[in-house]
Amino acid sequence: MDTVKIGLNDWLPDQPEYGNKGLTVATNVLPVVKGYETFKALADYSNAGDNYLRGIFACEDITGNVKIFAGDQNKLYLYNNSTSNLDDVSKVGGYTLDTTDVWKFVQFGDKVIAVAGTGETIQEYDLTSSSTFADLATGVNAERIAVVRDFVFTGNNSSGLNNVRWSALGDATSWATSQTTQADNQDISDLGAVTALVGGEEVTILCERGIVVGRYVGTPLIFSFNTIESKRGCNFGNSVANVGRTIFYYTDDGFYQFDSRNGSRPIGYEKVDTFFKNDFNTSFPHKLSTAVDPNNKLIMWAYPSNSSSSGTNDKILVYNYSLDKWSLINQATDIVSSILTPGRTLEGLVAINSSIDALPASLDSVLYKGGNILFVGSQNNKLATFTGASLNATIETGEFEHSNKKLSLISQVRPIYEKTDSATATVTVQVASRKTTASDYTYGSASSVNTDGFAPIRSNNRYHRVKLNLTGEWTNIQAIDIDITNMGSR
Repeated sequence: MDTVKIGLNDWLPDQPEYGNKGLTVATNVLPVVKGYETFKALADYSNAGDNYLRGIFACEDITGNVKIFAGDQNKLYLYNNSTSNLDDVSKVGGYTLDTTDVWKFVQFGDKVIAVAGTGETIQEYDLTSSSTFADLATGVNAERIAVVRDFVFTGNNSSGLNNVRWSALGDATSWATSQTTQADNQDISDLGAVTALVGGEEVTILCERGIVVGRYVGTPLIFSFNTIESKRGCNFGNSVANVGRTIFYYTDDGFYQFDSRNGSRPIGYEKVDTFFKNDFNTSFPHKLSTAVDPNNKLIMWAYPSNSSSSGTNDKILVYNYSLDKWSLINQATDIVSSILTPGRTLEGLVAINSSIDALPASLDSVLYKGGNILFVGSQNNKLATFTGASLNATIETGEFEHSNKKLSLISQVRPIYEKTDSATATVTVQVASRKTTASDYTYGSASSVNTDGFAPIRSNNRYHRVKLNLTGEWTNIQAIDIDITNMGSR
């Protein structure tokens, strides 16, 4: 009998099952250096708005107080830290977003500026004085927005689908073309519509058929625009997220990472591109939502799968950009975002739940400490945090044979996993074995891990794969040890 260790490596659903050195399934887990960690379900953070949320944004005012904004099809909201309500801060008359419109927000000095497509006037909220949003009298409505140096940029706007327009230097209220104020606009030719903008020291303009970078050069040109990618663009503007100058996006042929010096490199090829293309319900591309979880070095894409006939996002694709590893979460959420947390008083905690024991996280959690970055989602028209109970997880290995041309018997499997001392966690093991790689296979009954740390199994044939089912509050799983014996040839 031999003991074989199988590391729980990259999730590689695009690879064949036989000989797959990674995993064929890694569901409801987060990729880490050694194996995978647990992922928690959504827990309500706010009370409900009127409709499902189409945008979430957080910022600090000049005194360091955190403000959390959200928007749905008719209203803009400000989160009330004392009551947990989403207070209506819409302009008089509210809004009427089209089916595919979403809210995009930026902070420009002490102003929050929001856009929601060419059918809505750009909105402005002064963090020092406003009680509601108001129209920003620009003459330009827009689908995309970014802050670039001391300018506000819009793209895919009422001047044209391929047009970018920027405000006066340091003044988001002035947009008339002027060499004096440096407000101007530019058509991006031959690359289709502008689908996303990413700001910073330079502006990255993602279009349907290419990517352009604009750099400030002063008058008379003001910005110089250079096409970096002309053979590939971004068809799904809501797939774009950035970490500093590094941009992540999805387009028809897969997932990419982009920076202005090196262009695009594939990050999902032969890993998850085919899986996602087959699973993503492209009848609802506007529901796609993307955000960065900087604490865990993750990009997350919430999307509607083909199992979601209504178009509700029912899955989250996860990418660890430091490790180049992926996983999948089965969790419904209308949108994902990163926010700053406002500090919580005891009265504020009571607004979440009158019972301290029923709070979605322990009292020392970063959830209740002001100024921490937190990855959030939404459910039932509410802001929600991923601080609930750990989701039930499933991991499946690739298929392997122990010895060429010989049958083999698996007698026990020992998962190498950890949990906190007081937590309850359960791991069960299933094995599927078959004679040829073209044969059908069926997983056997689940065997629980006993007090000695292994699950007794009896499964024999030539090719094997192992499934792990994890429930409860486990923390990390790294590998499995398999006791396997050759049985001769047949």
